Amino acid sequence: MKSKHDILGSIPPRIIIRGILETNMKIKWEKIDKFYLVLVGVLILMALLVILTFRSVFSAYLIAYELKQDELSNDETVNETDLNSAYSFVFDKKTILLEVR
Repeated sequence: MKSKHDILGSIPPRIIIRGILETNMKIKWEKIDKFYLVLVGVLILMALLVILTFRSVFSAYLIAYELKQDELSNDETVNETDLNSAYSFVFDKKTILLEVR
């Protein structure tokens, strides 16, 4: 009995590859299920929704970026004593050690 390799060994590789491509790459239109048509439709609608959402978010970002910085007040001053006391309150805390027996 001949093995699979012996049978395929007598056929040129070109013909084997062409046969594989012809059998596997054809779309059988009569066997397409309605599920896949609905799936493609839903995916297209979701892609459009994502595109419109990103467009609106980035356009809002660009509008916010275009605010004139001159209109903002630059008269703000920093109270250094309050800043130093807030910094020391946050970062200079003494840790309380927990004794586990």
